[in-house]
Parts: sequence; structure tokens; C-alpha cells
Amino acid sequence: MSWMICKNAIELQRKGKPTNRAKSADYDWRRKPVDLQFFRMLDGDGYIYFEGVGEGLTFAPLDDYGRDFGCVSIEYLTEGRWEEL
Repeated sequence: MSWMICKNAIELQRKGKPTNRAKSADYDWRRKPVDLQFFRMLDGDGYIYFEGVGEGLTFAPLDDYGRDFGCVSIEYLTEGRWEEL
């Protein structure tokens, strides 16, 4: 499933401004997304490291990107509430 990081708290804290956005290898901004979902990835202490969008409810952003930075969980915005997958 395709995904993209929109907010990187690590870079914001370090540099004070966002940098390049990470995305899955199959991400294509020209293609209309199907089942767009907002997600965030957190470390073991509950700090939010990344926020993004992706297609469907999947662990792909966490497995492909988040774990390299110490993230241990991914939450999706469902009916106005964040729910851990």
C-alpha cells in the first residue's frame, strides 16, 4: 500500500523546518488515492514521531520506515479518534 510522511517531528525538532517527505516506493502523487487514511507513528513512550497519509489500514509505514527511528506503534484516525492498529 502506498503512503507518505507529511510531518516529521524529528526534523522539525532538529532543524525547525520540515525537509523532504518520505514515501513508499509505489507512491505516485498523480494517481488518485483509494481509501485514504491519516496515520501517526509513536515511540514506546507515546511521543509522536511522524504523521502521514496512506491507502488503507496497514503496518507498511511502520515496517518500511518508522521502526528505523524507534517507532513501535501506528495509529489511524477513525471517526475523529486515533486508534492503534
